[in-house]
Amino acid sequence: MTKDKELEIDIIRWGGCSVVHVEGDINWKTSPKLRAAILALFERRGQERVIVDLERAHHIDSSGVSSFIEGLQAATEKRARFILSGLNQQARHMLELTRLSTLFQITQSVEQALRQ
Repeated sequence: MTKDKELEIDIIRWGGCSVVHVEGDINWKTSPKLRAAILALFERRGQERVIVDLERAHHIDSSGVSSFIEGLQAATEKRARFILSGLNQQARHMLELTRLSTLFQITQSVEQALRQ
């Protein structure tokens, strides 16, 4: 588990699938840590599916969205899946405003993402 003053990341792995549980704010200060964790799952761990659980993410700014875009790019390069799960209203609204919501696979819950 990685802990920051404003962000906590807990990764659970099941074979080729990892769930990245995020709690706290994802901003310019904390997003590099999240980005590194996501990219490592594709580049070093060879994961086939990464689910980012954002149910407990309080606030996500543009640098957080940038981290998600990099995660999606890494997944595409590895022919893997990258799923955002449990987005709060603010995060969902930000993705819709920037028209990025159509790029990402988004689910209501981790359980739903695991079934797909």
